Amino acid sequence: MSGSNRHKLIAVIGLAFLVSSGQAQENQDETERTANEQQKSTETFSVPVRIIEEPEAADARERGEQEAAEREQKDLLAQQSMDAATRRMSELAVWQTVLIAIGTAALIYTLWLTRQTNKAAWAAVNETRKIGEAQVRAYVAVVDGRYEFREADLIVSATIKNVGQSPANFVRMKCEVTVFNKETSEIIYERSSTGRTGDGSIVEPIPASMQQAGVVRIRDFDQTYVSEIAIDAAALNLCVTVSYDDVFRDRSKPDGRRSERFTIATIREEPLNGIFRIAQ
Repeated sequence: MSGSNRHKLIAVIGLAFLVSSGQAQENQDETERTANEQQKSTETFSVPVRIIEEPEAADARERGEQEAAEREQKDLLAQQSMDAATRRMSELAVWQTVLIAIGTAALIYTLWLTRQTNKAAWAAVNETRKIGEAQVRAYVAVVDGRYEFREADLIVSATIKNVGQSPANFVRMKCEVTVFNKETSEIIYERSSTGRTGDGSIVEPIPASMQQAGVVRIRDFDQTYVSEIAIDAAALNLCVTVSYDDVFRDRSKPDGRRSERFTIATIREEPLNGIFRIAQ
């Protein structure tokens, strides 16, 4: 096939395609026009239609509407009741909080009163205990005694009586001596017992209402003052301290021992000996 024939064939095919496309477009436009005319015809010539319900269906519909209205009313009442209950619960919670606070304050006050009562009870118990101990504990007293110079030593013997209601244990006596001038009352010499183990000790307990003797030796007494006493130019004053244990012990002291102190004036009988009594 020559080149000129080929060109002609292509031109014929393109022309046929254009013609067919134009016809298709015209057919489409015609179809749209026909549909529009039918729609206008339908709108122009429409007839209203009234749907008539059956009586049973109408009654059912009315009952349904009435039931729906009743349900809405019940739901509204339930919501209002719930709101009222919620407000009531809130008010009750506030009152409950107030009552709890009052109850807590009352409980604290009651506990405070209980504590005060317990303190008063303990104080009463302690006071009763002290009174009971004071009534039945041991009490010691120096009843009488003698003093005597033996060479350079002063021997002091004392009768110690338990005037309490319970035994006095581990009784120990210590003596302090003061020599004073009888004319001027001036103290010219002072000595005390050494406090060595066994000195002035009474080994056996002293039962209630019983008495025992205790002896203290004051060694190396100055002979100058012994001579003054012998010629009655000086006199002796004694201070006897008696320490002891009882069944209650003294809680105010670390060792628990009780002690009594007695100031005693001596009465000269002979140049180097005499008796003594508790000063009034």
